[in-house]
Parts: sequence; C-alpha cells; structure tokens
Amino acid sequence: MMLAYTKTDLWDKYKKAEKLRQCGSKLVFGETESGEHILLAGYFCQLRLCPQCSWKRAKRVFENVYSVITQPEFAGKKFIFLTLTVKNCEGEFLESEINRLLSAWRSLTKDGRKPFRRSFLGTFRALEVTYNKLTKTYHPHLHAMAAVEPGYFRKSNKNYIGQAKLREIWRDACGLDYLPQCRIQRVKNAAEKQVAEVAKYTVKSADYIDRPEVLQVLDPALHRKRLIAYGGLFQEVRDRLALPYEDIAEADVSPGVAAAAIANPYVRKIFLEWHLGAYRVVADSMTDSGGGTVVLADAASWGQGGE
Repeated sequence: MMLAYTKTDLWDKYKKAEKLRQCGSKLVFGETESGEHILLAGYFCQLRLCPQCSWKRAKRVFENVYSVITQPEFAGKKFIFLTLTVKNCEGEFLESEINRLLSAWRSLTKDGRKPFRRSFLGTFRALEVTYNKLTKTYHPHLHAMAAVEPGYFRKSNKNYIGQAKLREIWRDACGLDYLPQCRIQRVKNAAEKQVAEVAKYTVKSADYIDRPEVLQVLDPALHRKRLIAYGGLFQEVRDRLALPYEDIAEADVSPGVAAAAIANPYVRKIFLEWHLGAYRVVADSMTDSGGGTVVLADAASWGQGGE
C-alpha cells in the first residue's frame, strides 16, 4: 500500500506513504477489572484509503447505526433498504459522478416537497465505489436505509415508492438521460444484515492496494467527500445518543471515556509500539520500574493526521 502511493503522481504521495507506515505504530490499551483490554489512544493516519482506518470506520458505522435503530424512537417502525446507482464511468469522471450522487441525495432528503421526505421518517446512506478490473471503470453508488411507518406498504399509501417509481425519482434527481439501476426492498427482523451492508468499506482495499493507477484516481475523488449521512429520525436519535464521529479512526471508546481512563491512576495502561514486525510493550503503568503511572503527555498527538 505504501509502495503503491509512491508510484502515483499525487503531489503528496510521500507524505501519505509515511502516514500509512506509521499508522497503528503506537497504541495505548486500558485494562478493565475483568481483564479485558480496550484501545484508549493510538496513532492512526486517518487516510480515506488506509485499510486499517477503513476497517475501524466501518466497525464504528455498524455499531452506531445499529445503536440508533434499536432505540425506542424506532419501536414499531419498519425499514427499507435502497441501492441507488449511475452507470460505470472512467477515472477522469469519477469525482464528478460522486458529486452528482451526493447532490441528488441531498436534494431528495432535504427538500420537504420531494418524495423521500414525504415517504421516509429518516434515512442513513453510505457511499461505495467499486472498480471493474476488466473494463477499468468505476461504479459509484449509494446504499441507504430508510425508516417508515408500519402502514407504508399498504396499497392505499399514496407515498409508497416502488421499484419503477424509485428509478424515475433517482433519474430526475441526478439529471440523467437514462433510467438507472436501483433497488428497493423491505427489511425484515432486526435489519442487522442491512446495517452491515451500508456499513461496509467505501472501497474494498483489494481494488487498489497494488494498483497505483487506481489509487491515483480514488484518492482525490474521495477527498473531503461526505461518505455517510444521517437524516430525519436517524439524525435526531444519533444526536440524542451523542455517538462518536464515524469518519475518524480512533479509540474503541468515546473521547470522554478514554480521557477519564487515561487520567485515572488506578486504570492500568499498556503502551505498545510496532517494532520489527511485531508489537512490543514499551511501558506498563502498573509494573513500570519508574513507579507510578506513565504520563501520556503526547497521547493527544497520536490521534492526529488525516487529509
């Protein structure tokens, strides 16, 4: 991955390659009373295409969205799952097509006159881009969940959106001269499978990890793009829960919990550092020969980075 970056023509390729090399090299774990180890701090590069940071983001998205839809506000509500696409495009047009998708989504979910606002109580969407190795084209698309009232699926519901209607709505929102491929389906039970679908990686690392030419297209195309978005009831519940921000790969607990644990001299902290292909313990707050706890003077800087 680091080597792939250095083979691109990106102006900051060496800086990003170095960030990738350092990603995860310093970690601080806290030990709970039960002996479980929880990541409290660490250095993460925050690059959109870093496999490690992408995994942590996807994990947090799943946890956050699942926490949201299992709250009392969603009791009795039903869910639908949507996939919204445009045609595959060549690399030079990827960023403009991503902008088209995100602009169309904002239009449909922010404007109270549009069908999505009339039909859905709330939404969550995530951007995904896949790469076709045979045609060397890119396929940007959106995965989304929407909450609806139990009576949404009745034939008498004038705001019901079926497959054919969805394709027309999405075509008009995107300003396309063709009917795009879209999918809409009812979610059964607890929707865990669908949450996993919207929470998966924006781009599979296998698509670019050894392909500098693909990396060179994806990196600027995804720069400063809003990969996920909450709306309506999803956003209201997320705000009430004050869930950790998903677009930052950081500790396994909220910043407040991590800070409290770090400051607590009775919580055991274990410092790990990557060295010669393996992690080694460089300090242990309960067994350190210097006695007392180890001061995390520079722990905050470990979490900085990004684009």
